[in-house]
Amino acid sequence: MSEDYIDFHFGGYDLSLHLPTTKLKSYHHPSNPKDVAAAFTPEGIQPPYEVKLVADALLCAAEEHGKINHRRKYTDEPYVLHPIAVAKIVMTVAHTPEMVAAALLHDVVEDTPEIGLHHIFVRFGDEVSVLVDWLTDVSKPSDGNRSVRKEIDRQHIAKAPPAAKTIKLADLIDNTLTIKERDPDFWRVYRHEKLRLLEVLKEGDQTLWNRAMEQCK
Repeated sequence: MSEDYIDFHFGGYDLSLHLPTTKLKSYHHPSNPKDVAAAFTPEGIQPPYEVKLVADALLCAAEEHGKINHRRKYTDEPYVLHPIAVAKIVMTVAHTPEMVAAALLHDVVEDTPEIGLHHIFVRFGDEVSVLVDWLTDVSKPSDGNRSVRKEIDRQHIAKAPPAAKTIKLADLIDNTLTIKERDPDFWRVYRHEKLRLLEVLKEGDQTLWNRAMEQCK
């Protein structure tokens, strides 16, 4: 794949996302070369529900973050690479298709202007929308300084179900990779916030919790 494409593998399908245009193609698993067909078109072989759910979440995240030219801090890469990385981390542990979809969409409501939770519910269903709701910060700038806002958001995620906490752990792990390496001054602040969050994320996947804690050493 060229640098304009990113591959995402799920449910025996290779999903190929063209970053500049946010166009998505899907192919059957390469172990079945005679059964390869473009999906998501009337003439294509349609994938199963769970693959379509995840593929649609990938496409939605790419489109919405792309509309505002959302870029990753420090690297200036397309922002969608972050939720893709989070989803891939979630897929290394016990997960459901809805968790993977929510991981891909976890910043859409918070960071893009056109998508709200009702849209997520209508397009992706109740389970995905509930997870995205838990993963969306509830604090507002008017609530106070960063410390106050982070505590409000911490109390919110503390009440979340284990599936949402697992996704949050994956989010922390991926964010740490860039912050710790590229911004040591902010890392001291973020590390303190992360340790506080880890106190309320113990119901998430234990492997990811341990990995997130290890990053703080």
